[in-house]
Amino acid sequence: MWDTQSAGCVPQFAPEAVEQLEQIEEYIAEQGSSRVATAYVDVIVAFCESLQSFPNRGTQRDDIRPGLRITNYKGSAIIAFAVISGECSAARERTSWRR
Repeated sequence: MWDTQSAGCVPQFAPEAVEQLEQIEEYIAEQGSSRVATAYVDVIVAFCESLQSFPNRGTQRDDIRPGLRITNYKGSAIIAFAVISGECSAARERTSWRR
């Protein structure tokens, strides 16, 4: 999760998010190109890291979990995050590339 209450927070990916990014990369590589797979995951990670500049982006979803925000990368990856104690954390990434 990324805690969205402090600008300039340092992004930290939850273990589940890292695992999902690895699965996305593996799936794309199997379907086509490892170069394309790596580039796609890299831009998702860069997008997540850019949240530190404007962490209040996305839709607030306190109905699911207090502080949770949801955004997307170019409509192809859904990113759940929150800002927790000044440290940014991505909880989940979902993409249309999922099996």
